[in-house]
Amino acid sequence: MKLKTIFLLLSIILLSIHHAKATAPLSMPLKEMDDTADEILQVTKMNHYKEATLLLQSFSNQLSKFTKKEALFSLDEVRALRNAQNQALKSVTSMNTLPEQKLKDVTAFRLVVDALNSHYQPLWTNMRQPILSAFNHAKDAAKQGEFEQFQANLNNFLSEYSIIEPSLAVDLPNNQLEKLNAKISFIDKYRGSMVQSQSQQAQMEVLGNDLQKVFEDMSKDETDPSLWWVIFTTGSIIIFTLSYVGWRKYMGQKEDRKRTEHND
Repeated sequence: MKLKTIFLLLSIILLSIHHAKATAPLSMPLKEMDDTADEILQVTKMNHYKEATLLLQSFSNQLSKFTKKEALFSLDEVRALRNAQNQALKSVTSMNTLPEQKLKDVTAFRLVVDALNSHYQPLWTNMRQPILSAFNHAKDAAKQGEFEQFQANLNNFLSEYSIIEPSLAVDLPNNQLEKLNAKISFIDKYRGSMVQSQSQQAQMEVLGNDLQKVFEDMSKDETDPSLWWVIFTTGSIIIFTLSYVGWRKYMGQKEDRKRTEHND
């Protein structure tokens, strides 16, 4: 019974610390940027492109103001954010861009802002299913020799991947992202012969494993080692307390038996 109680208390502590870490409030500049990015996405979904344009321009001013006051982001992070913001602005102001593409570009921008603010399971990881599904369909079509189906599925994969690529520039090491993009570029470059070439199809297998690993790694719980020290210390206190209470109870029962035997 004591052991179950200990495990229960330790589980509560772990969940509480993990929840506190995952839901920690953003600092004011980051929260303002996050809220603005979300509003831009919402108005774009409603095809309110003029409002989205004004908000994107306001966001650009916010970013300039915040980065001058304090070093919120690294140069690479600022570059990724600026590129996504500029692409979104270019898209929503273009008369020739389809609504679907406008939404994709703004979504990519929204995901970058979240990636800069999220330390555990950023929003872009929710794209796992459509991206891996499109890629696997393309891979299967290549193996089965279905040229047109392969081309269509590969286009779908590239379109879905383009939504998270700016976020990967924030969350992945540069060398890992460069290798990943190089493999994708290889598949796209030799797409015309992919159906006939088994060696090229083998490259798709490698790329599929890399994509899978990217999503799996970002879904892992990277708890700060200092938090484990807190858990260990608190758990030790609980164990000591329960042991002490058990010892006191045992001694009390022993004294009661002595008094009972003495009275008899």
